Amino acid sequence: MKEKLIRVYRKITGILPFKFVIYMDYLIKQKKILNLKNPKSFSEKIQWIKIYGKLEKYSYLVDKYEVRSYVTTKIGKEYLNNLYGIYEDVNQIDFEKLPNKFVLKLNNGSGYNLICKDKSSIDIVKVKNDLEKWIKVDFYKEHKEIQYKNVKSKILCEEYLEDETGDLKDYKIFCFNGKAEIIQVDTNRFSNHIQNMYDTNWNKLNLSFGYNSGNIIDKKPAKLNEILILAEKLSEDMPFARIDFYYVDNKIYFGEITLTPQNGLVSFSPESEDDRIANMINLEKYK
Repeated sequence: MKEKLIRVYRKITGILPFKFVIYMDYLIKQKKILNLKNPKSFSEKIQWIKIYGKLEKYSYLVDKYEVRSYVTTKIGKEYLNNLYGIYEDVNQIDFEKLPNKFVLKLNNGSGYNLICKDKSSIDIVKVKNDLEKWIKVDFYKEHKEIQYKNVKSKILCEEYLEDETGDLKDYKIFCFNGKAEIIQVDTNRFSNHIQNMYDTNWNKLNLSFGYNSGNIIDKKPAKLNEILILAEKLSEDMPFARIDFYYVDNKIYFGEITLTPQNGLVSFSPESEDDRIANMINLEKYK
């Protein structure tokens, strides 16, 4: 029922004014009025950036296909996973030619992923129907993240990745003015989602950002320093960005670049840490 209401609400937001939706989303999620005149919290600052940060110039960074050229130029194509195909129409996908394992995803949005571990077990008709719905979604209209406004919807088919745990941990590096400061590690993202936070020396932080932390300390990637250097190179021209990577068989793979994590509607906890992190964002850099 809740998911149905969310879908209805998102369809309505597609026809409502940009700034109005940002204020409404913030009120619903944060239970308070958005202060754009003097933004203090992390969430408030991200909302300010969405409106005044001119993020539309970064559309090539959030397009999961176009960003591959940026990554190749900045750090090298060796950090990219294999791309099997890119499609503007689902009927262009020849499933017979795809490997047994693959990932289908939308190039301009969040949460539109189909993971196939065994091609023989999928319902191709259903997959095509789902992809048809995805490719018609205007992610900008529904979520008002302006960096997605001019990105034409496409479907990517990429290499399936799996680490030694049988899962795929996501290493998300929060960078401020091109400097890596916080590492977010997400495990079991599609089931029992666990999220741990670390500083750049792999000290676990008493910090959360929307999901519960686990009781263990994640294994430190042997190439953590390289991951941090790569994140800083990719974010060096941006006041704030989160750069995501995967680490499989001692190899680093680029994930994506996010400019407004969680659409700026989630706060760090505890509040004292949210204040500390928000202070790292210098809004003057966007001017």
